[in-house]
Parts: sequence; structure tokens; C-alpha cells
Amino acid sequence: MEEYKGYNFEQLLAAIPDYSEDGANITRTIWFDGSVLIIDQKLKVFIRDFKGKSKYNVELLMKRQHLCFARKQLLPIPMSHRCFLLPVKVRKPIGASDGAYGYVALDGIDKVEHGCQTIIHLKNCGQPIVVRDNYTKLMQQVTIVRSIRKQFFDI
Repeated sequence: MEEYKGYNFEQLLAAIPDYSEDGANITRTIWFDGSVLIIDQKLKVFIRDFKGKSKYNVELLMKRQHLCFARKQLLPIPMSHRCFLLPVKVRKPIGASDGAYGYVALDGIDKVEHGCQTIIHLKNCGQPIVVRDNYTKLMQQVTIVRSIRKQFFDI
């Protein structure tokens, strides 16, 4: 993954869709060492390329888990036993093709705070992620993903 300054996918804490100053879609990535790297691609393209870095058949693993979530879209992405990405709603899109969801690594979550907003605090990172998802829904998803990870990777 030379294009991501030597980071490998297991070091990813979050990939968040964002807008550049000129209004273009970009991806803000947050890495385990706390650094933030802006990728000049839509999140959808970044994730597609990112899936190709895994030694597992990510698409097959995603298909196997859709029954647990009773949906086929916006499923967690099982890159490896160390990198299981949860989809979280992070923005209200401006354009029709703009994404509203980003991804947070399950093991990258330090704590989840809920009050008038749901906020995910990442390990090794001072940047909180404000989530538009309901706190209860988010925590149910975390519980299901932990169970699925044990099934898929026998940990």
C-alpha cells in the first residue's frame, strides 16, 4: 500500500467521507498512530481498492454475514480478524451520489459516548467522530460484529 505512506489496512481506524474546499468528495482516513491522511477519492472507490488488499475473500465473507443483519447493503467489512470495519452514518449528503456512511474499525473504538449526539472516540486519536446513527443501533451492530468475527476468524 505504498500510496498510503506505508500503512497497511490493519492500521486503519476510520475512513470517513468528506468534502474538499472546492466541494469534491474525498476520504479522510485516520490511522492507528493518530495521523490523518486525505485520499483524493470517493469513499466507495477507496473501500473497493482497500478490499483488494486483504488476503481473504472479503466479498464472500460479506455475503455470508448479510443474514445476521437482515440486509444486503451497508454491511460491516471483514478485512481480517484485526480489521473489521463498521459502517456508521456520519453526514447528510449534499449530492445524490454522495455517501452518508463512513467506516470505523471495531478494534479502533476506545469508547462510545451518547447524549444529544452519539460520538465515537478512537484509540490513539484525539479526533472524535460524530455519528448520526442511534446509539442503541450502533451498540447492537458492535455486538453482532464481535460474534461474526469469532465465527469467521475463530478468535
